[in-house]
Amino acid sequence: MPVAIELFLDDPSAEVVRQIWRQIAEAGISSHLQNSGIRPHLTLAVSDSVDGPSVEAVLREWGAANRPRPMTFNGVGLSPSERANVFLTPVVTADLLELHRDLHSRVEGLLVSSWTRCLPGHWVPHCTIVERVPPNDLARTIEIVRSTVFPIEAQLVEIALVEFSPFLHRVAFPLQG
Repeated sequence: MPVAIELFLDDPSAEVVRQIWRQIAEAGISSHLQNSGIRPHLTLAVSDSVDGPSVEAVLREWGAANRPRPMTFNGVGLSPSERANVFLTPVVTADLLELHRDLHSRVEGLLVSSWTRCLPGHWVPHCTIVERVPPNDLARTIEIVRSTVFPIEAQLVEIALVEFSPFLHRVAFPLQG
């Protein structure tokens, strides 16, 4: 089962994201993320499977060594596919890129078939708002997201290992460093 390593947002910024999810569901575009049990996050790594106990130990240590990080979402992005994914884009800082690189160096060899798009040098940090939007709903989706007050100030506060389809939060550790 595919798994992701994610950084969860703090409660106030997560509530902003959940409000956007609710508005998109109420508009009849998609209720998937609102109803999935997923938490608003940045995905750092994805793989087809992991050495679970070893990765959990690394994440526990990594969370203890790293402090919560501020992040500012200042824009909206979308994937170039026929049915686009729409996401919030953060200000990409050297600190965020180093955090990402450091995590990958620690889990190297523990992830089976890592997804290239999440590897250092390929990663586009984002917080997903809605997935697979039909072309005729895209303008309305963007309008809903743009009605949010930007910038969105956030804190990255927990590191988690998550299975998906269906979503299952296996473990989460606070950033405490």
